[in-house]
Amino acid sequence: MLSKVKNVSWTTLHVILGGVTLVGGLGVIFKNYYERNQFYRSRVISEAIEVARQNSELRALLGEPIKGGHINFQDEKNFMTESNGHFELPLQGKIHNATMLVDVVKDNEEWMLDKINIQFNRKETIIGRVNIFKRNSTESAVS
Repeated sequence: MLSKVKNVSWTTLHVILGGVTLVGGLGVIFKNYYERNQFYRSRVISEAIEVARQNSELRALLGEPIKGGHINFQDEKNFMTESNGHFELPLQGKIHNATMLVDVVKDNEEWMLDKINIQFNRKETIIGRVNIFKRNSTESAVS
């Protein structure tokens, strides 16, 4: 039975392989966290929040100021692929709260807003949803 490989014990090899696996795994986790955090602070999310703030009907419903919450990237509803993504971003107003459903697409290596819907909830029940932005549409409900 082999107890050493080229004068290195199996125990040492296991420790080295375990360390490499751990470092590699942590590297992937931190890379994904960094990319998602950068995306959250990106122009496209800021634009989505600004579209919501500029909608007069939404301002009247939620109350001013309208603030954007944090995207929960652990939630499977929030995702990014190489070419598109979907995010649910909580909105907080002085009177009411809502959820902004943001669809994004990558166009010429740049993330662009594709669609923004606002979802109104009462406890766990969805009580309404309205579109306030649709890319390449003259029917956008942005006020």
